[in-house]
Amino acid sequence: MCIRDSTITLNTLSDGTYSDCTINVTDNNSNVGNLAITSFTVDSTAPIVTKVTAVTNPTNDNTPNYTFSSSEVGTITYGGSCSSSTTSANSGNNTITLNTLSEGDYSNCTITVTDSVGNISNSLSITSFTVDLTASTLAEVTAVTNPTNDTTPDYTFLSSEAGTITYGGSCSSSTTSATTDNNTITLNSLGDNTYSDCTITVTDNASNSVTLNMSSFTIEAVSPTVSSTSP
Repeated sequence: MCIRDSTITLNTLSDGTYSDCTINVTDNNSNVGNLAITSFTVDSTAPIVTKVTAVTNPTNDNTPNYTFSSSEVGTITYGGSCSSSTTSANSGNNTITLNTLSEGDYSNCTITVTDSVGNISNSLSITSFTVDLTASTLAEVTAVTNPTNDTTPDYTFLSSEAGTITYGGSCSSSTTSATTDNNTITLNSLGDNTYSDCTITVTDNASNSVTLNMSSFTIEAVSPTVSSTSP
């Protein structure tokens, strides 16, 4: 008796698990042999990946987090200027931490997920973001006149970046936004006194902040009192 291997090609199957397939072979003498095909799964569907939480833009974090959702478990592949030590995706939300990035704009980063049978997901483009690690540079341009009889004096400083102004010490102002270049602020009403603790802090859009100490000044707004000492 000669036994030969035979290869068959199954008809088109839908995605799913097949555990009940058998092959029956009948010889010329009507003897029937049965073979149970080992259970197998057909998976022709690639994972689907979508954005959940983008990188904060701009950010002063040079290892920012990014969250995406995958419809299947799989292996993560990175493209463009971004990478991560996380290489396995779960089904559901996945938060990855990007490897250290330099200052700059990132608009070409991508993520794909490949499932266990080699189906490759859509390429997910990470929304563009900017890494900004540098705070503004501040410099005093025009100090408060010292001494002055103006209880709401002006002060001018230079900022290398736009940002939000906060005040420290005894001084404050209704001006809360700084532009790039010179900024003139009017201090809120002050009483007669010497002011040596006033500060200005500018925080840029990426939350980098820097503080400038205002030059000390004295306000003398009360006129001298004159009285007669002899008739």
